[in-house]
Amino acid sequence: MLSLKNIGIEDVSINIYAKNWEDAIEKASKKMLDRGDITREYVTSMINNVRKFGPYIVMTKNVALAHARPEDGAKVTSLHFSTLIPEIEFGSKENDPVKLLIVLSAKDTDSHIKLLAELSKILANSEVIKMLINTDSDETFVKIIKDYV
Repeated sequence: MLSLKNIGIEDVSINIYAKNWEDAIEKASKKMLDRGDITREYVTSMINNVRKFGPYIVMTKNVALAHARPEDGAKVTSLHFSTLIPEIEFGSKENDPVKLLIVLSAKDTDSHIKLLAELSKILANSEVIKMLINTDSDETFVKIIKDYV
């Protein structure tokens, strides 16, 4: 079972450049797509969901959690953290701009519950979010996550 305690630098991309929120989701998904964790359809579904439902993925100040349904192309339960340059507007009046984009895939409806509980501890701590957003090292990013899980 995936835990934030097991993430590594392969699960992080620091300072990716994106033109807009669609491009940010595309680029933040690339490593997961390359690993075979998700399909191209999963990426398309994440983007289409935001187009359809609005910026519901912007969870808290500066942080978005992109995801889709397991049947949309999630092969495994996985996640990837990306910091964005420049910060990106997703259309959330309360929580834009997004500086940290997390892509989550879940192979079924419950394999990611523990992972979300761990993630919620981090997202509830604005100081940890600031540290994550401001780091310029994959290794430091991973250490911060592991220190606060």
